[in-house]
Amino acid sequence: MNTQWIIFDAMGVVLGVGDDTNELLVPFVQERRNVSRERINEVQGRGKVWEG
Repeated sequence: MNTQWIIFDAMGVVLGVGDDTNELLVPFVQERRNVSRERINEVQGRGKVWEG
């Protein structure tokens, strides 16, 4: 099974945490899927780079 992800970042939103990816996104994804913190950061990091 090939799972595709779309992860949106709330750019410009002020959050009450120091590291929104590891403190908010990682726990959110891990509650729903068995995936490592490293993999989440890798995929999320690619979304910050324009690959057009």
